[in-house]
Amino acid sequence: MKSLQECQLYAFVDTGYLRGRAPGTVAQQLCDGGADLIQLRAKQSPPDEVSPPGGGDSACDNTAGIALVITITFP
Repeated sequence: MKSLQECQLYAFVDTGYLRGRAPGTVAQQLCDGGADLIQLRAKQSPPDEVSPPGGGDSACDNTAGIALVITITFP
């Protein structure tokens, strides 16, 4: 995985703007487009419903060298 200083494209998936699209699909498209670091923002989702996009079964996971940051806001 690249260090933060080496990352060139930081992208995010915000569950509030998906409009019915699956977070895993959007994350995969970002990975395919060259994202080095992806943030999953799930501020309106209960913590037990939040999981990494693709559920770890994706080219956009640790084996691809992509860092994932998950942001949850607790009520």
